[in-house]
Order: sequence, then C-alpha cells, then structure tokens
Amino acid sequence: MKTKERDLSQSNKIETILKMAVSASLGSLGIVMSTVVILVPNFEFISVTIFLISLLFGVYYGIITAFSVTLVYEFVVTAIYGPAFYLVFLKLIIYMLLALVAGLTRRGLLRLS
Repeated sequence: MKTKERDLSQSNKIETILKMAVSASLGSLGIVMSTVVILVPNFEFISVTIFLISLLFGVYYGIITAFSVTLVYEFVVTAIYGPAFYLVFLKLIIYMLLALVAGLTRRGLLRLS
C-alpha cells in the first residue's frame, strides 16, 4: 500500500516539474519573440503564450506565468524604450484576467470531452 502511495507521490512531483518546465520554456519563448518584434506595431506574443499555458495546464500555472513573464519582459523593454510606470500594473491585471479566462475555458472543454 505504501509503495503505491509513494509511486503516486513521485508521479505527481514529476508531473508538476514537467508542467513548470514547459511553462517556463513557453514563457521565455514569448518574451524572446516579443522582444524580437518590439519595433513592429500590433505584434505581441506574450498573450498567446499565457493563453496556451493556461489552456494546457490550468489557471494556477497561467497566473504564475503571467506574473513572471510580465515582470521579466518589462525589465527588457525598459532597457530599450524606457520606463512604463503604471502600464506594468495594467498589463499584469489584463494578463492575469486572460489566464483566468483561458483556465475557465479549459475547465469547460474538459467537461465537454
């Protein structure tokens, strides 16, 4: 009985590590792609990565990714464009709402399947 519990605990840990690794990889990819096209108007890849992470792994991972990606990206953009001041907080709110909507969409899609 205890070996089954250990196996389940071990598989949960591995699953959590894999979700975090994929979230970090997609988040960093979104930062890099948005930085590459920073001078092109109306192109933004961070929203897509946050939406995909929330849709794949749920609200929790989406909100964590939204928070971390926004802060890292703003440090990069600040070096290129200059400080954004209050826009950082507005972006955080919008990205977290996006993660929430995508996570709730995931729950609905899981119920339908």
